[in-house]
Amino acid sequence: MNEKAGARERKVAAMQLRMARSLLAAKGGWCKKSWAVDRNGQRVPAESPCAAAWCAFGALRAVHAGPLAEDALIAAFGNLGRVFKVNDTCRRVSTVLRRYDRAIASLQEGEA
Repeated sequence: MNEKAGARERKVAAMQLRMARSLLAAKGGWCKKSWAVDRNGQRVPAESPCAAAWCAFGALRAVHAGPLAEDALIAAFGNLGRVFKVNDTCRRVSTVLRRYDRAIASLQEGEA
């Protein structure tokens, strides 16, 4: 991969992470123990138009994020298992959002 293509891919991945983060940050946009739930709290696929709230990784699925965005988020949590553990055990969405911010920042390093 050439340097310009790499920078472009990092920008796209950072945009995907920001989009997923905005889903989680919206009032009622975060859930636990399920990839996604509808307005009634019923489990639905993360990509479903009926989804109203997502887990940390489900939000990435909802925005059809690519592997670079997924890898950055996983790295921000430590590993894939920690993404789900932290999501399902933390008390506030702010914990998840901080990890998203860390993932976005990791992709933006070196862009200047």
